[in-house]
Amino acid sequence: MYIISVTPEPSDLKDFSALENLTPVGITVHEFLHGIINPITKKIKLDKQQEKKVLNLISFRLRNSQSYNGNASNLLNESLIRAYPLQLIGGRPISLENLRRHTDEMTEKLFQEMKKEIEQSNMRIKSKTLEEFRKSELESFYREYLKDNLADRINDFYKDYMAEKVRQTDTTFEDYFLKNYKELLQ
Repeated sequence: MYIISVTPEPSDLKDFSALENLTPVGITVHEFLHGIINPITKKIKLDKQQEKKVLNLISFRLRNSQSYNGNASNLLNESLIRAYPLQLIGGRPISLENLRRHTDEMTEKLFQEMKKEIEQSNMRIKSKTLEEFRKSELESFYREYLKDNLADRINDFYKDYMAEKVRQTDTTFEDYFLKNYKELLQ
């Protein structure tokens, strides 16, 4: 029996772009999925063009995370894992609308704390106040730092897999992924 114990970094708890439901159960599921997804993704070798595509599609925030050191294979792996729970609940990766909702619920104090944390990760918020951020910078901040085209593609990839699973009940995710992963990176 294995016990997974994960303590999130304080910046994860303040980052409105992190997994929305950062709970002990959510973290445990995420870490458990590494045991399923990692062996599958280790069976592929991304070529230089595919690596470049991953790095171009993924969000600035994830691409520049120290945890992944810009390693395209690790980023693809992490994106697959992060997208899976969203697929189960019918969710989507963070959207501009989600970001708006988060900032609408945010206090000025939390915004200032978040701004400090964000600036430590090479992202910049020029706005001095939450109100100014909402009015003039929210959309550009989302496009530049949070928009994750790879997560959107992975979400669609999971939907395609589920449709294939209905047609071919013996299709495993591993078989489907190994056969179709290149489509994610075209």
